[in-house]
Amino acid sequence: MPEITARFADRKAAKRLTGKKRVSRRIPGESGEILVLTPALSYDDTVTLGLKSILGIKCITVEGIRP
Repeated sequence: MPEITARFADRKAAKRLTGKKRVSRRIPGESGEILVLTPALSYDDTVTLGLKSILGIKCITVEGIRP
């Protein structure tokens, strides 16, 4: 599985990233957009992001995106 970098950006930062053509895909969501910066990935119809905390370490889970 390739590394997927997650960045939580406000609308201003998202606009700047898309303006620089660094975003390979935009996925609309319930509370904003997911900006994918890694090219050449496959996407399911539903992409789910999760956040867990294990012993104080944050872990982001991703379902629906594959190499």
